[in-house]
Amino acid sequence: MPKTPPKTPPRTKSPGPANEMSGIPVGMSKSAVSCSSPTSPGARRNIKVYSHPVSSDVNGAGDLSPEVNGNSLVSSSFIRDKYRVGKVIGDGNFAVVKECVERLTGQEFALKIIDKARCCGKEHLIENEVAVLRRVKHPSIIQLIEVEDTPTELYLVMELVKGGDLFDAITSSTKYTERDASAMVFNLAGAITYLHRINIVHRDIKPENLLVCEYPDGTKSLKLGDFGLATVVEGPLYTVCGTPTYVAPEIIAETG
Repeated sequence: MPKTPPKTPPRTKSPGPANEMSGIPVGMSKSAVSCSSPTSPGARRNIKVYSHPVSSDVNGAGDLSPEVNGNSLVSSSFIRDKYRVGKVIGDGNFAVVKECVERLTGQEFALKIIDKARCCGKEHLIENEVAVLRRVKHPSIIQLIEVEDTPTELYLVMELVKGGDLFDAITSSTKYTERDASAMVFNLAGAITYLHRINIVHRDIKPENLLVCEYPDGTKSLKLGDFGLATVVEGPLYTVCGTPTYVAPEIIAETG
């Protein structure tokens, strides 16, 4: 009888923080580990955890405060008056992501609503991500449109990408054409090149942080998101961070 080939186990998304994983070399510095940022639209993904606060010097971000990067506090009704808020398209430990439409123009966006009470003590991660996103502008990077700060919540109005993340796209596809694959690599390389030219490193590139744009002609492109671990390079970086299943070998070995 012919042998039945073993079933390939389903792919699973990136595991939780490295201190909950096996296989991390003994003595590896765990200054920072990652699953996703608190503003990521991934479903119930854990926040990045640091053993010490991240510097919030990016683009003028100051110390922790009730406000984010100098935003003056407004009422949550300001957002509701300006945008028509729709269905939930993602959620996490500290944030929910909803579709929204600007009332004046009819343009669609993604609205990330961050609950300040649930991310107490992790504000520096959000400040860092917002500061970097305010600084970057590239066609292959998710664009931050607007930030509105309220006493209890932070609202991030962002570019809406409806194709989901690359991980889900890969697992639901039997194959990718060479045209689509090469276009996606081109998009990612362009985004990384741009970031490095302005001395920013992302430090958590993985399929879950790449959003897929789908076009009427069937072609696809990528946009890089989730900048919770990104930082401006002003000198040597010694913090070990990233998602363990995707981090570069030299980072794990602390040689790069």
